Amino acid sequence: MIHRLEREVPGKKFYSLGKICFTQKKITLDKVLTCLQKEKFEITIPNDTLARAQEAVQRMVEYS
Repeated sequence: MIHRLEREVPGKKFYSLGKICFTQKKITLDKVLTCLQKEKFEITIPNDTLARAQEAVQRMVEYS
């Protein structure tokens, strides 16, 4: 994802916080946009996972 972001947003530097998942390499901004526009897929997240993810996202926002 970092390499793709660097290509799509020249002049910005992105840093990895860990290893890159093979599946994540398949995700593009165009695919995300299409899924959102067509409401193609529904993802259900358990509440405990959601709470932990929200904490992680909040920490990322604090670092930015």
